Amino acid sequence: MPKFDDLFKIEKHEDYYKYDNDRTRALGIETSKYAGGTYSQALVYSEKFLVQAHKMDPDSKYREYTLFSQILGVRSYHGLGEMPNIKVAYQYVRAFPNGPFIADVYRIIASFHMDLFGVVRRLSEGKEKDFLYDCYKPYVERRPYKEQMAQNKRIALRYLAKYKKALGPGAQLPWWYNMAIDDLKTGNVNTMNFCSD
Repeated sequence: MPKFDDLFKIEKHEDYYKYDNDRTRALGIETSKYAGGTYSQALVYSEKFLVQAHKMDPDSKYREYTLFSQILGVRSYHGLGEMPNIKVAYQYVRAFPNGPFIADVYRIIASFHMDLFGVVRRLSEGKEKDFLYDCYKPYVERRPYKEQMAQNKRIALRYLAKYKKALGPGAQLPWWYNMAIDDLKTGNVNTMNFCSD
């Protein structure tokens, strides 16, 4: 199964079109339509097949694969505006600590808490509530913002470390990894991973 960072790696340009047909689209594999963007004509997988398999039998012997699909559901080719089901992400970690998607789930949890840190930080600065706040509102607590920021920072850093460890020794870290660590340590989280456009 592909990892998030592998979804857009492809050997030959012709392969983009070889796999763009009704049969592969039924499984959730197609080329992106994001014209002019970084991943224009990239081969993408929407999780459609695994989402459907999980609905058919959520307790199948393939649950370590299908449960992962419930975290983000069927995904669009651009990934904009998505929100993870964070409860399912934590459920996956508990159920499959060595599962095939564990690194991806660690990344999702870390990214979610980075985003929540940023939302709470903006609230602590008295900034206006916006659509990002609306996405994270269920997770903003009634305790001091400073405490919430510290907790989300701690969780994000812990899951980034788990992500790195799950990739294995000698694995090349993605370009964003060190930037995310630095942003969290300085409290300068300005990018959003989910619920953004």
